[in-house]
Amino acid sequence: MSQVAAGFKMQFTGPAGASMPNTSFFTPVSGALNYGLTNAMGAVSGMTGSGASQTLRVAGLLIIAGVAGTFRWQWAQNTANVSNTIVHAGTRMILTRLV
Repeated sequence: MSQVAAGFKMQFTGPAGASMPNTSFFTPVSGALNYGLTNAMGAVSGMTGSGASQTLRVAGLLIIAGVAGTFRWQWAQNTANVSNTIVHAGTRMILTRLV
């Protein structure tokens, strides 16, 4: 993420009956763990920026209850700020299906 104090917030949503307990780790360039949050699907996770480039890692398990629908990741800047939050090129989301 970018080097601004605007921060970052996100939310996972899914079809009825789906659940996804997830944990977010928000880490500054220094490499020290800055933030850890365990959250549920549909809840908003917010992180404040520190003015330095930071890495966000999210790990979770999506559990579907047999109902079709859309799984969605939504993100935005956490607070109004003169500088913008930027998700840099090369950012990726890796999903693995467990059978």
